[in-house]
Amino acid sequence: NAYYGELDYFLSYKGEKETPMKWLYLDFNTLLTACTSIGLNCELILEGEHFDYLARLSNFK
Repeated sequence: NAYYGELDYFLSYKGEKETPMKWLYLDFNTLLTACTSIGLNCELILEGEHFDYLARLSNFK
């Protein structure tokens, strides 16, 4: 994985294993840059205590 927030997420339960899922953690500034580059509006709604956040993505009006 090239980006530090790009993960392969593995789930298992009682010996049963699922297919790994791609998981991506982005800091808000990286998300904002990506959204802006493709014409989306990105608004920070709430910031948590552990580098977590809630963002709203929408089309530019």
